[in-house]
Amino acid sequence: MLPDGLPTPDDDAPSETELEEGLQNNVSNFLRYILTDGAPPTLAEIDQGLSMINRAYAIDADLVEPSFGDLYFEDRLLAEIELNIPDDDVFEDDVADIIEELQKQDDPNREIPLRVMGDATGMVAINLKRDGYDNFGLVRPLLDWLFDHRKGLLQIDLDGFYDRDQRIIALL
Repeated sequence: MLPDGLPTPDDDAPSETELEEGLQNNVSNFLRYILTDGAPPTLAEIDQGLSMINRAYAIDADLVEPSFGDLYFEDRLLAEIELNIPDDDVFEDDVADIIEELQKQDDPNREIPLRVMGDATGMVAINLKRDGYDNFGLVRPLLDWLFDHRKGLLQIDLDGFYDRDQRIIALL
């Protein structure tokens, strides 16, 4: 779901399958879902949503730091998830770094992610592990759930920004 008021990208943008292809061909295993509609969902909310899709999903939240957790499908560790909010050093550094990279781009579509970064209210950071990277189809329901329930954009390190089904801008 694109945040309200954002223009749609050019029609020649890649199709939904490019998201999967981009991830499989990318050297990066780090993704961020950048939210513009409030604080990130809790890990319990994400866990409940994924469990409704398939009971084999589970998030094992860190007992000491509840904004960290591991995403499993059955016994396969797919990813580490971290929830970031404004005023958190990680969040502020990520926003500043991404804005700096976007400002170097000569693509008119850069205004979409620049606006999202300026309006960011939180992030769901996803660090893919080997099983998640090799079996991205098992991670895709997490991204679909975020797109279905929250406004924002997906950012993939070393690749670019995506809405639900297309790349909006390539990043470096």
